[in-house]
Amino acid sequence: MSEFLKKRLLEVQEELQQLFIMRANAGIETVGSYTNRITLVRQEENRLKLELKAQEAKQNSTDPTQIKAIAIDFVSKGQFKEALETLKTAFPTENDLIHTMGQLAALERARRMNTISNENYAVRQANISDAVLALIENYCT
Repeated sequence: MSEFLKKRLLEVQEELQQLFIMRANAGIETVGSYTNRITLVRQEENRLKLELKAQEAKQNSTDPTQIKAIAIDFVSKGQFKEALETLKTAFPTENDLIHTMGQLAALERARRMNTISNENYAVRQANISDAVLALIENYCT
């Protein structure tokens, strides 16, 4: 699976290079469409990079220092779900981990349904961030 993801990532990066060249040579009427396509391809590139990191974490799920590094990297980018998934590969039955994943899912659901204010969302997200960092420290030391 990781070989496929690496191959696809290279294809996406090559497509990005071509899009940048085409946008540079485009007329004013088509620059916007190239910019939109570049945005979509970058999103795909980021998704593939995240999947590769998750695959890496699964392959190295016995090395706590590597799991910790990957999870902290996700947290630093605000990607709490990915950090929790990384921890889950190594510690699938930990109640605190499962509870925090549920809290994050509920928070994101409330955000999608627009039933939470921005202030409450920020506070709850900060609490979840603290909980994720505490889980990393507890399980990966």
